Amino acid sequence: MLTTKEAPPPLDVLEPHERESLRALLEARTEPDRLQAAYQLRRVVARAARETSGETFGRFEDELYGALFRAVHHGRTLENRLGGVAALEALIGAPSAEPEGKGSKFADVLSSALRRCCEGDRPSGALKENDARREFVTRCAAALGRLARRGPASSSAHVEVEVSRALAWLDEPLEKRSRYSRKRLAACLVLRELARHAPTLFYARVRPQR
Repeated sequence: MLTTKEAPPPLDVLEPHERESLRALLEARTEPDRLQAAYQLRRVVARAARETSGETFGRFEDELYGALFRAVHHGRTLENRLGGVAALEALIGAPSAEPEGKGSKFADVLSSALRRCCEGDRPSGALKENDARREFVTRCAAALGRLARRGPASSSAHVEVEVSRALAWLDEPLEKRSRYSRKRLAACLVLRELARHAPTLFYARVRPQR
């Protein structure tokens, strides 16, 4: 039996075709191809959960999610970033060694990516163009909505954070809004997705106080 030090790197549990699926996910140029690859990755995670030890699966998750988080935040192309978001959305209900911790990490990554895209005067790199930012923000908002519906019990705290930030962005004085209204667009998209996927939590937060 292999010891921890002798065990292969966690992502070595991937078959060659599964590695190719991960690469294809982060390079897919169309939404259908991206979704197909994302759900293939979900099947890969489910297989790893069944066929590896708890320790190996936990390390596999850490390494896989680390790669996906880097794609969301630092992907060199829009396709890299959208692939990372699609993967997180597809993996919300996948088996996990730490379901609560996974939900919190996903929420933090999506939330911070959306914030970084919308704040600041000069987005650059993969999100330099208006259309790219719009598509990225739309997909992040959709993933946050799905996480609120299917994530762990702790999702209620994340819903409150997102609703509070969205309302604050909408309430900013006109002169403080960005040239392309990035915050306002993101706020509307996030509120729409949370109202759709977690209506009870959403309306409890926005209901007027008597």
